[in-house]
Amino acid sequence: MFVAGLLVTLGNPKIMMFYLALLPTIIDLSRIGTVAWFELTLTMLIVLMAVDFGWALLASRARKLLNTRRAVKFTNRASATVMAGVAAAIATR
Repeated sequence: MFVAGLLVTLGNPKIMMFYLALLPTIIDLSRIGTVAWFELTLTMLIVLMAVDFGWALLASRARKLLNTRRAVKFTNRASATVMAGVAAAIATR
């Protein structure tokens, strides 16, 4: 499950385009060698894996939390309240 999430994230062209667009503003690419590219790639993989593992852990905990009928009812009411609040804010503009 974790590896699949990582592969989906790495395969997302929007995320890759964001990193490629941001990279020249952070690092002078004219001074980057092969070892530095390897380090950058490895760093990106580690960061993406940490983020994906974190989201997967939160999702598994949320699944356990939402197993009770009471929790589902509370979540539905809270999300409906938030959506109504956002709709009211948009309508008043």
